[in-house]
Amino acid sequence: MPCSSSIPGHCTEVLMAADPLWETLTTICLWRSQWYNLRQDRIRLPTGEEITYTYQDHPGAVFVVPFTSDGRVVLIRQYRHPIREWLWEVPAGAVEAPETPVEAAWRELAEEIGGTANEMQLVGDFFAASSVSNLRIYVFLAAD
Repeated sequence: MPCSSSIPGHCTEVLMAADPLWETLTTICLWRSQWYNLRQDRIRLPTGEEITYTYQDHPGAVFVVPFTSDGRVVLIRQYRHPIREWLWEVPAGAVEAPETPVEAAWRELAEEIGGTANEMQLVGDFFAASSVSNLRIYVFLAAD
């Protein structure tokens, strides 16, 4: 059923796929690094067809949006080799076992900007590129 809203970008209905989940037959780890693994699954689709699916297996990451006492956001400039560019970013990094996401957020705030805060609030989480990775990113606000 299509969205009935006439306002572009605004839809009140949640559309769900009717297809059942794909069945994972086997999983192997092709490669390991200190940050993530590369996995390959053999999958049976709802149609019965079997396919091979390769993806990044990631422990999770945090983005920390730090606010100064006067309401400014602190950004850091980092080089990102895959896109060969320097970017302005919020402090961010992987959740390292056995950390929780909030513990990782406090650690990244201290490591990347030497920052402290009185409050760390989870805003939400999202999957950054769910067709190629299971990376879940947790977004936190850090404030004095």
